[in-house]
Amino acid sequence: MKSLVKNLWVWAVLGTAVVCFTGCSAEAKKKRHQTRADELFKAGNYTKAEIEYFNVLSLERTNGHAIRQLGVLYEENGRPQRAYPFLLKALEMYPDDNEIRLKLGSLQSVSGDSKQARTNALIVLEKDPKNELAPLLLADTAKTPQDIQEIRNRIEQIRQSNGDTAPLRLALGTLLTREGKSKEADLEIRKALELDPKFAPAHHAAGLLAWALGDITEASIQLRTSAELSPLRSSRRTQYTDFLVRTGNLDEGKRALTELTEKVPDFLPPWLSLAEIAFAEKQFSNCVSLIKQTLKKDPENIAAQLLAARVQLAQGEPDKAIVSLDRLALRYEKSPQIHYFLATAYSMKNDTGKALQSVNRAVTLNPAFAEAVLLQAQLNIRRENPDIAIASLNQFVSRNPDLPQSRLLLINAHMAKQDLGAALLQCAKLTEQFPTNAQVILLTGTILQQQGRTNDALKQFERALELAPDTLQALEYLVDLYVDTRQYDSATKRVQAAIQRSGDSAVMQTLLSKALWGKGDTQAAERALLKAIELDPNFHLAYLFLAKLYVETGQKDQALAKLEETVKRNPRDISGLMMLGTLQYERKEYAPAAETYTRLLSVNPNFGSALNNLADIYSDKLGQLDKGYEAARKARDVLPGSPEIADTLGWILYKRGEYSRALGLLQESIEMLGNDAQVIFHLGMSHYMLGNEEAARKALERALGKNSDFTGREEAIRRLTILKADSITNNAMALATLEKLFADDNEDPIVTSRLADLYERNNTLDKAVTLYEQAVKKNPRNLPATIKLAKIYAGPLRDSKKAMQYAKAARSLAQDDPEIAHTLGRLAYESGDFAWSLSLLQESQRKLPENADVLYDLALSLCSVGKLPESQQTMQSALQMDAKLPRAESGRHFLELLSLYQNPANLVRSSAKIQEALRQNPKNLPALALSGLLQEQSGDTTAAKATYDQILQLYPLFAVAHKRLAVLQAMPQGDAQKAYDHAVKARTAFPEDAEVTKTLGILTYNRRDYARAAQLLREGAIKSPQDGELLAYLGLSQFQLKQKTEYQQTLRKALALNIAPALAEQANRALTQPN
Repeated sequence: MKSLVKNLWVWAVLGTAVVCFTGCSAEAKKKRHQTRADELFKAGNYTKAEIEYFNVLSLERTNGHAIRQLGVLYEENGRPQRAYPFLLKALEMYPDDNEIRLKLGSLQSVSGDSKQARTNALIVLEKDPKNELAPLLLADTAKTPQDIQEIRNRIEQIRQSNGDTAPLRLALGTLLTREGKSKEADLEIRKALELDPKFAPAHHAAGLLAWALGDITEASIQLRTSAELSPLRSSRRTQYTDFLVRTGNLDEGKRALTELTEKVPDFLPPWLSLAEIAFAEKQFSNCVSLIKQTLKKDPENIAAQLLAARVQLAQGEPDKAIVSLDRLALRYEKSPQIHYFLATAYSMKNDTGKALQSVNRAVTLNPAFAEAVLLQAQLNIRRENPDIAIASLNQFVSRNPDLPQSRLLLINAHMAKQDLGAALLQCAKLTEQFPTNAQVILLTGTILQQQGRTNDALKQFERALELAPDTLQALEYLVDLYVDTRQYDSATKRVQAAIQRSGDSAVMQTLLSKALWGKGDTQAAERALLKAIELDPNFHLAYLFLAKLYVETGQKDQALAKLEETVKRNPRDISGLMMLGTLQYERKEYAPAAETYTRLLSVNPNFGSALNNLADIYSDKLGQLDKGYEAARKARDVLPGSPEIADTLGWILYKRGEYSRALGLLQESIEMLGNDAQVIFHLGMSHYMLGNEEAARKALERALGKNSDFTGREEAIRRLTILKADSITNNAMALATLEKLFADDNEDPIVTSRLADLYERNNTLDKAVTLYEQAVKKNPRNLPATIKLAKIYAGPLRDSKKAMQYAKAARSLAQDDPEIAHTLGRLAYESGDFAWSLSLLQESQRKLPENADVLYDLALSLCSVGKLPESQQTMQSALQMDAKLPRAESGRHFLELLSLYQNPANLVRSSAKIQEALRQNPKNLPALALSGLLQEQSGDTTAAKATYDQILQLYPLFAVAHKRLAVLQAMPQGDAQKAYDHAVKARTAFPEDAEVTKTLGILTYNRRDYARAAQLLREGAIKSPQDGELLAYLGLSQFQLKQKTEYQQTLRKALALNIAPALAEQANRALTQPN
């Protein structure tokens, strides 16, 4: 028995030893890995340090030190996506770690989460007002004028309390730069450098500002100094190399980047910069190789993935790019760059609607994103929305007066609107800035020419050619104007001088032929055109001119016989075949012309001009639409940038009934062939068939105003007559006229729409709906008819389901149209979809800032989601903008009720008014909210909770009700779970609200989530530093987290503020207990 007991004891001791040995061994192993990792990290060997930190985590999954260091490592190595989750977890574990908080804040700022980044910067400054990086992060989060002012006030407070520092001065300089105040910004940056001459961020800011102002020498000095003062793993170093590359020092930039990759091979930004250089040099295979190296080290790297998509765009593969960019946009929804390049991809595919949707998102995320703002304006001009482009560009130009591209686009927008006076005014401003810029002078000349001021235009063209003698466009404009004004000798001399100076070309000889032909020297003109074809057999215009010359001079038979003999002797003579086909076309011998082009294409299948001409013959002359489509499609593949081919393919698509696709191509074509009556007619007809009345009218008027004969002129006159017909008069004669036109052609969308509109006004809704639905069935993209159906079903027919069906369809058709966004916003509000309503109305208001109706509806929508101050301000703006607004009286009553809510001290005296408002409309939201407040003031919390619950049934997003219910349910007799749920929803709506932050913080403490509670209450303490109850719960949270220094300091401060006895007892107990 003793032996058995003894043996058991021995085994027990051995078992304990084994457990101890295993545990101690694991702990020792973890310490070895951690020590080794820290040594490697300190030595700058991040690759091996990463492995060792993961070895630590394999032994202890929640090791805070390893998590923290990995976050720092990834952030410093330029791997933001990898860094973010580690930094977020590290901050949760070490909420007082300022370095982690600032690194996380920087990533949040870059990714678009400026609010959270700002909160992190403010928390650091509250604890450490002299922190060097926090003011810079704070300034970087400023996106709006209100942000700038608030942050400036905060920085000035810190300066007054803690003295002047270089970071504070630099932050002020950053804010001034955001406001476009370059001189004032420069002064602040210089003051920062006086305070600390070795402050690298200040040198960097000084360099960027000097670069923006065109002082390359100063920029070089400052950016180089900044790079030298910065660590190897610093974005300031790669930004200096970027400067070198962009200012022409390519070899030096490459050398500096290569040196960085050798010194810190795991630092990714230099690799990406080298890839960017390869991209700029069109060395796409090298670029892709560098991208792959980067993604091998960091598969989630956004910059590398984005650059890969840009390579696809540069190689003409927009479909592939869209797949890549769509995937990125889903993951990184707040990245303006991703949305911008996605817009670029859609624009390449002529999908202007989707392109605008993406670029609008980019501009919303970053209103200062110049490339996105300019693309947005360009797309709006293409969509014939020049007013929207002008409004946006005017704001942008006021902020960026030195950016010529924005003013050039503004000129284009005014020209698209046919406001030549405004366009000329902008040209004058550009000329003041760039007096020797030939392109600006050339543009001025074209506008003067359109105004009929020929002599002034001639002077501008001559001046442009003097400044830039090799500018072909200036020469072409000048020669054309000389020919138009019968100054043939001047035209001839200009071209001959250009040939002598710059060498001969097909374009030069064709220009020369114009002057010679106008002069009457047709033989010399013929020789010039034959010379042009010899110089460039692919130059389509020379063939066309030559064919017309033969027809006009009566040489068509001789020329034809000669060409037929030529191609008979040499069947592979491409120039001869092209000339023969063109001449046959001019002689209206369409079948032989088609045969000739087919022979040419058997020799060279990718001859774009022949494909285009063949497509035109098949579709327009021989009635073989499918063959025409195939030829045009292939021509488009061969010459994707040709406006002539875009017109041909667009018109074929029109004939196939694919009006939307046709419109995109014709809009592209009109950008370069804006004076061609045939192309303008095609565009007008596409608008007509899509029901776009105003755009169709403008285009058809322009086409007919050219005084040139074009195919379809009679149809243009007929359609324009319909568009100009009285659509307002409502009588029997008007109805009979429209019914007759509809009987003659029930495919005409405008007649159908006008007749349906008349039926609607006569309250014959069944006939109106039938016609509108017929129009939508024929053309599912008929926007006006779709909107009408949405309005009728939402209004008199009271069918909310169908109303929303058509409303959503309309939205998908015109995602960028502010008028439609307004209409749909009202419909969404009436149907109870308040979130969609707000989104639509905010979008509409951004694009139509002067529309009082939009502001009125936006005020109601803002109220529905609980944004009461914004709602009040918006309604005031609406009534100030238009005092005679039809709904003005209702608006004033709305403001009166909201004013009571904002100042509830005298609420009891207004109870009768509130009850009367509810009697008239039981769903009156401000009145319901005031009723709840009255009940709270009278101590009837049960009734108040019932009222707020009722509000949420009617207006589920009215966050004020969630806020009040959170406070009421948090009371002793309330429901803690309901209180918490309401507080979470209120916090989402009001992240800056001090009462919500405090309430949620205390509720979270009671749920024993001390880390989250401490985070919330610490944030609340910044806003309410004298709130004893808040500080007490913050101190108790810190006590539970074992943050001894912090909880002792916080609890003593709370006790000094006379908190409730029960809470004071808890605080005192915590202070006296060992932790």
